[in-house]
Amino acid sequence: MNTSKQFSSITAALALVLSLPAGAVEIGKSVESAKTLKDYLAISYYGYFYGPSVTRLGGSVNPDVHGIGTSPVWQYNSLEVAAKTGANTKAFIQGRFRLTPVQGKDFFGLMDPRIGFGTSSLVSSGAFSMSANALLEPNVTTPQTSRITGVRATVNPQYNPAGSRWSAEAYSYVTYYLHGSALTQSDKHWLVYSAPAVTYMFSKNFGARLYWEALDVTHTMDPNQSDRIMDAMNIQPRLTWDITKSLNVQPYVKFFPASVTGDNTSVGVEINGVIL
Repeated sequence: MNTSKQFSSITAALALVLSLPAGAVEIGKSVESAKTLKDYLAISYYGYFYGPSVTRLGGSVNPDVHGIGTSPVWQYNSLEVAAKTGANTKAFIQGRFRLTPVQGKDFFGLMDPRIGFGTSSLVSSGAFSMSANALLEPNVTTPQTSRITGVRATVNPQYNPAGSRWSAEAYSYVTYYLHGSALTQSDKHWLVYSAPAVTYMFSKNFGARLYWEALDVTHTMDPNQSDRIMDAMNIQPRLTWDITKSLNVQPYVKFFPASVTGDNTSVGVEINGVIL
């Protein structure tokens, strides 16, 4: 075949390809699209600001809901860096710290980190799904105590009917603490927590949420001490607002139905953010 015939064949082939509809031809099928950092890594922030009691909003010196007059405001912060190990799984580490803005003597405090593995789809069937994770909470901030690490298992069953404004979930976890030889009776042994919630969305990014801390029980090593029920049976009416695709805020009011007073009714806000 001479040069002119080769040129004519190439021109005809190109004309045929260009005449086909978009997507009809896959060129270099084995060549994958370029990967980005988001395909391997995720960074997120979670925090909540536990505000003062309603009584304190007026400048009262009454103690807060725990009866502690020196800690009316408390902020929790967690920064998570996760390596994506699959479509729905990740290995993660969380750095945590707290702020107590009202107390000048103890404004900043490091908290034990968390290292774990999680899945966003442990179970999935129709409108029902369940995420879960398992993590370690090694004691690095108080090495003088007997606690070595906490071992936590968390599940979050969710029900999201297609086309419905309603959804429900039940965030729950169990933590067991491992201790060394210098054990004291006040050390935590295990704790159980469960908080069901129901959400109604008024629009795509704004809704109302009823969060119920139904169970928060801590058991210590002291055989003569009954289990401590911390903040159990409190209800938190909330608003949920997706300010952007990467930022959600949930302002709330927290009260105890068994005893609704200004001293044990508080305000706060929860924040969820995606950085990467």
